[in-house]
Amino acid sequence: TPGVNDIDTQREEITYGYLARADAAIVLLDLHQPLSASEQRFLQERVLANDIRKLLFAVNKVDQADVATRKKAMAYIERQLREQSRIDAPVVVPVAAKPALKAWMSGDQGMLEESLFPAFEERLSAFLVEASGSARLNTARHRVRRLASGLRNGLTALAADLDGEREQ
Repeated sequence: TPGVNDIDTQREEITYGYLARADAAIVLLDLHQPLSASEQRFLQERVLANDIRKLLFAVNKVDQADVATRKKAMAYIERQLREQSRIDAPVVVPVAAKPALKAWMSGDQGMLEESLFPAFEERLSAFLVEASGSARLNTARHRVRRLASGLRNGLTALAADLDGEREQ
């Protein structure tokens, strides 16, 4: 937060600025329109391009679908993340945020459980603990490799230019 696809491009740029320094990210998806073209582009160009590999995908609005539709959508999301985004073991967690908020406000523990929010919180907590150490090291390693590759390519091109000048 703030998100992307915002009509206020300044808020969008704030998000992009944080992504350049992030070790992990939580990506919120809509059960009814998961992984749209703009979300795929955001994932490729802004998240994965910044070497962020520690990702948690929260799929919201699961209360608006029956169990079979929910399972089908969750499987679709996981498959798309593996195939299209090349994320080996995506962490995809269902949640119903509005019912969770209503449950908190009313103190209805049963409704809170139905919202899947306690399970989401538990997975999020584990995710944050996991992300605190290993993700930082992995992100740094990926960034160093990308920079080294860019430097190697640049030096190779420079050497070729110098060889060309020397021959002339």
